[in-house]
This record gives sequence, C-alpha cells and structure tokens, in this order.
Amino acid sequence: MSEAANEAKTFSRNAKGVRELLNMKFDTLPFEGEWYDAFGTPESRGVWIVWGKSGSGKTSFVMKLCKELCKYGRVVYDSLEEGQNPDGRTAKKVLYNASLKIYVEGKRAFSHGRFIGPKGYYDIWPEEAEIYHGDRFISD
Repeated sequence: MSEAANEAKTFSRNAKGVRELLNMKFDTLPFEGEWYDAFGTPESRGVWIVWGKSGSGKTSFVMKLCKELCKYGRVVYDSLEEGQNPDGRTAKKVLYNASLKIYVEGKRAFSHGRFIGPKGYYDIWPEEAEIYHGDRFISD
C-alpha cells in the first residue's frame, strides 16, 4: 500500500465530523471546591506534569493532589525530578503530551493545560501564597 493511501485510510478511520465531536462523552473528575476552582473538571485519564523551582511547594502539592485523585480511582505517580524547567528528553515529551500542565511558584499551583477552573490556581499554603503573590501584606 502506498504511503498516500495509508495516510488516507488512517485519516478516514480517525477523522471526526462536527456532530461526532459535539456528541463525544468524556469521563471527567467531579472536582469540587478549591480543586474545581483551580482545574475545573479534567478528564479522569491522562498525564499531568507538575514543575517549578526548588522550594516552591511542588511536593506538597503533588501529595495533596494524589490524595484528592485517590477518591476517584488509582493514581500512578512518577517523579522525574527535572528541576525548575522540564528539560530532559523524557520530560519534554511528557510536557508536550500532558493533558494538564501545572506550574508551581510561591506555594501556588497554576493550571497551564487544557483544564482551567474559574480561579485557575490552587493555593498549596494559602498564607504564604498570599504574601508571595502580593494578595496580603506582612504586618509588623
């Protein structure tokens, strides 16, 4: 089979019309409260990547996230430990393909993926996040 014929066959098998796309059903996570405010209702399957500078709250966030996700089923956690920017070969592939990209800075996790809730971020440590991001001033 020629390459063009193979591509046409693949396209016809994978192509979706507008009606098909609008009628597709997705299994989503029924997040509520602060999780919904940050991430809306993301799909229950997929790869999420969390990155940020050292000391920003990544580990604390991931532990809280895993605890929340365990309410809905199994969770697989793989720490690539790439540092501030995901720059390893594997990390770049994961970053490109991840359905949810979460950047952590100043004890706050920001949604940079396909799913963003009304607020768009999750405070890992609210008091410290408010000070870091200028939402609250330190009083003497």
